[in-house]
Amino acid sequence: MFISKTKIKNADFVKAFIKKGKLYIGVPADDININKLGIDIEKGETSVLPSPDFGKNCSRNADGEWIIDKSRKKVPRHVNTVKWKWRDWAGNEYSDWRDIIKECYPKFFVEPYLQEIHLVKNSNKNYLASILDINDFEHQKTYIKQTINMFLEIFEYCFLYDNNFSIDINHIKRCQWEFLPPDEKIWITSHWHQRMKERNENCDAFYQFRLDTISSFSPKETYIGDKGMTGYFAFVFDKFCIFENGKYGHATYITKADNWRELSQMTKKELFKSKNILAKFIHQKYWQDEIKEFIYQHDKLY
Repeated sequence: MFISKTKIKNADFVKAFIKKGKLYIGVPADDININKLGIDIEKGETSVLPSPDFGKNCSRNADGEWIIDKSRKKVPRHVNTVKWKWRDWAGNEYSDWRDIIKECYPKFFVEPYLQEIHLVKNSNKNYLASILDINDFEHQKTYIKQTINMFLEIFEYCFLYDNNFSIDINHIKRCQWEFLPPDEKIWITSHWHQRMKERNENCDAFYQFRLDTISSFSPKETYIGDKGMTGYFAFVFDKFCIFENGKYGHATYITKADNWRELSQMTKKELFKSKNILAKFIHQKYWQDEIKEFIYQHDKLY
């Protein structure tokens, strides 16, 4: 079935295309679609988590979504961390990071679907496809609609295929990181995308501060997230790797460094829910104290 529209509002019609608990959604793997999605054939890439920068459907798929519940009473919530400056009675100027707490409606986090798109072959033809396992159609309609709308957001059309695509998970290769040259100063204005630029200056300042803090400890290598890892930086040290993200609601993650290459091939879900996570630090006022303490004490952890 061919679908060409901005988005679908209901997924009921899809039920007829589910075969043996599988739904195949995709587009032909021509040069235009491959380049649009960002799969690098020359690097041997076969799978990608679409970048959240494509739009709101890809953002929900990669990062999840915060839903505000206006039916409940407002509660105190941390909304930002900003640089606070003041003077004492003698005119001396001081500054420190302050957490901004406001009365807000409660909100809950909807976990990302983390649906990848794979380069697959069937009948000697190549496709860019997602294979959905459907075991409860009524409860998975939102997931199905979200995935179809993700394809429409990226390609402006998609197909529901009858093809029996298969994916060899042992031969999946992802390239979610771009190496940054040594000693390069990391500026968020040059690496962060338009959605970050739309945030206010105070958010940018705290993000830049975190990047500067980690960089000051001279990591061996630094990578910037690509595609589905957009927004993340990876700082590789001798014994650990620090993942940093500037988006609100995220945190700083630390993993062992000895399996960095293996971790870089994990899906986002596998990486941040794996046993490889050594520490997690929330983006709030005492973040710097926590990250410094970890780095100073890291020799005792191994």
